[in-house]
Amino acid sequence: MIMRLKKPPFFQAQWGDVVTQTPYHRPTLEAFAKWWIEFKDIKGLEDYDVWLLGSFCEKHYGHYEGVPKDLDIVLTGEIKDEEQLKYILSHGVSMGFENKILVDLTWATTLHSYDAWEPFCRVRIGKTFTKILGERASVTEYKADEEYRLDSGLWQFCYNEPPNSWFKAFHRFQDGDYEGIVANVRTMFD
Repeated sequence: MIMRLKKPPFFQAQWGDVVTQTPYHRPTLEAFAKWWIEFKDIKGLEDYDVWLLGSFCEKHYGHYEGVPKDLDIVLTGEIKDEEQLKYILSHGVSMGFENKILVDLTWATTLHSYDAWEPFCRVRIGKTFTKILGERASVTEYKADEEYRLDSGLWQFCYNEPPNSWFKAFHRFQDGDYEGIVANVRTMFD
């Protein structure tokens, strides 16, 4: 009897200019730590505060029972050099792919609060995130009240009203699944 190995389905993910054909997995603390060791010394990162939030943070520090799909990392602080920010965001996402995890790395004017809504802007490496697995393709198109393609090629999204992603997290907060935990990544692995 001849056994044939089944070829894995085609995989590709693309966000902005960053493309991978290496499938990623749900994040673990070990994969996060490995990513951080590689990412923490990237040129220009010292200009920003680096925050972990979302389901992975809530599971690690709180009591969230769900299964995180990605790491939600937000940079805050004044943008001194847009091209440098593009380098940081693109390489951070790429390093995540190299570590077989999806790092949702963005810059934002402020961190979310579930006590009261406050308008904010976010900068991402692309307007869409595309994932192809075998014959299935999914495209996430980021939307906001105001959208701008910046000179660097980055996309800025400004929200005057809460976006769906905020409501998703807010409902988890109201249901007691989220505690509103945010962690300073620089101090997590000291």
